[in-house]
Amino acid sequence: MRNLLDQALASAGPDDLLAAFTQAAEAELTTRIGRQLHAHREVTERELREARRRADHRASAYDASHVHALCAEAAESLVTALTSEEEEARQAAEECDVVLAEMHRDLDATRSCSLLESVLPLSRHLGAARERLDDLLALDREVLHELALQEASRRQAKTADGITLSRLDRLLHDDLGEWIEELTDGSMEPMVQGGIRSTPVLTSLPDGKSLVIQPEQVSVPHSFFNLFLVPTVGLPRVQQLSRTAGDRFPGALIAVASNGRFSRPARRHAREHRILLIDRDDLRRWMEWGTPLSEILGSGKPPQASSGRALRQGPPTALHILEPDRDGLLAAFTWTTEMELIQDAAEQLQLHHDMIDRELAHAGRRELYRPDFHEPWWTPLDAPCRLAAGHLRKILADELENARTACAAVKENSDALRRWYGRDLRERYRRGALNSPSELDEAARHLDGIQGRAPHIFEALARDRESLHDLAMREAQGLRFTTSPGSVSLAAILSMSSRGFEEMVAALLQRDGFNVLQRHGGAGDRGADVIAVAPTGEKLVAQCKLITTARRVEVGVLYALNGTARPVHGADLVVAVTSSEFTKPALKFARQHAIVPFGNQELAHWATWGESLQEILGLGKANGTDTAPHSP
Repeated sequence: MRNLLDQALASAGPDDLLAAFTQAAEAELTTRIGRQLHAHREVTERELREARRRADHRASAYDASHVHALCAEAAESLVTALTSEEEEARQAAEECDVVLAEMHRDLDATRSCSLLESVLPLSRHLGAARERLDDLLALDREVLHELALQEASRRQAKTADGITLSRLDRLLHDDLGEWIEELTDGSMEPMVQGGIRSTPVLTSLPDGKSLVIQPEQVSVPHSFFNLFLVPTVGLPRVQQLSRTAGDRFPGALIAVASNGRFSRPARRHAREHRILLIDRDDLRRWMEWGTPLSEILGSGKPPQASSGRALRQGPPTALHILEPDRDGLLAAFTWTTEMELIQDAAEQLQLHHDMIDRELAHAGRRELYRPDFHEPWWTPLDAPCRLAAGHLRKILADELENARTACAAVKENSDALRRWYGRDLRERYRRGALNSPSELDEAARHLDGIQGRAPHIFEALARDRESLHDLAMREAQGLRFTTSPGSVSLAAILSMSSRGFEEMVAALLQRDGFNVLQRHGGAGDRGADVIAVAPTGEKLVAQCKLITTARRVEVGVLYALNGTARPVHGADLVVAVTSSEFTKPALKFARQHAIVPFGNQELAHWATWGESLQEILGLGKANGTDTAPHSP
């Protein structure tokens, strides 16, 4: 930009000078806007591809879970929004390309109006589109983050009161009303009107509005596949229940709650007559997950994307402070253009800074979430989630410092250039007046640095979203395994005998594809309780220690195991398995002698959540054996 200004000032003739500079400045500014539009289009297309990949991931009904449903719902919403954004970005980039082509074609021609006027609206559109994209991605990450917190809340609530849909399905008709009465702290009002018996519950919402909930409990067949056998509540029944409640409690909000599902005509009727429907999925969120009723009914405020920043005010015009001669006009135009470009750079840097700051706050919240191992809502995936958040936080913390430095530097450049306001600008742009890089050059350098690092940041954010999605899917699969007969809880393990513990370890190895040669120890086992051969041919020797107290495995146990596992049994992999933990000297000895310490947390991964030994030990896939949690 500085070179273009110098060339313009060196040209002969004031009219030619002004025309040449105007065209050069227009070309430079339009080219910059075009690059930004194309970069925004590429980012939008990349995010759309990622969202479509997530939305296309469909688990079978057998594997379906609330976590999966919310992930799919978030991805589908993001795809819908990004499809529109991608189409707008493509059209804007194509329009800018047309203007650039026309500008270069007519570079030597005299135009009656500036083609830059056609591009400036696209620049303003770019700023708004970037804010919308940042808000969409931030909201999507927030939804994925909230899934982990909701899952912990669900397990805690379920452990606390034990209310489940499967239990409700097997109870009598009035039990649903009694539970609703207990959860809402309301009162049941049994009534018979027009031959129709009902037990509505009268309660109130946090905003003070009266709410009448009509329970409609249906009989659900007790079957593992009852997902496909849930009865449907039809339009006539919804009309009857809502009419009787409305006649008895005029002016109150009417809701119909059922452990079944509602037909489409019933839902349409409910929308048209402002009747609230609470179906099976809503009851699960309310009773099992502990979600507030106001949020389920939509009384709570939905997450709002940021409203965006106010339109940036342009730089103060310098035309009125100079005598209207040609040199003054050229200087004023040059100064105004520089101010416009610097403020554009400052705005882009601030947007980048705010986005990094927001993402850093999200990563910090995830990293601080540390449930204790013995709490009922702990899962084996809590640690990987914190690890991913910590890795992302380090990257974002470095980038936030770079963005903060760049914003401060460009603000100083803008202030320095603004101080020329009211002075004779011809002094600034005379030949030789600027011997060092101008404020605009410095601002461009900082902006180029941020834009050069932006792909790395977007790639890190995309990897983090991918890891969150994969962890949610793994957790849903692990939760499903915990309800199967193949899952063994730590409480059940602690009630076993030592022989039973060894047999369980052998059975788990056999489940993971190992050929078990010895299933338990005994007299003369020479330190080996379980011996097995992996699918890839390695020989595994395991020493099993069942400890039911707070005592830990001492280093002496590993001394004996190390003395016989490899020299006597020819082991390639030596594992010490315990239902407790290891002392610090024992862990140090294990690291020094390549012994795998397999404590209670690893045992929960293996026996309770169904992860394979290959996955837990980082051995990867063996002979095509899938290391994902096993199906029951």
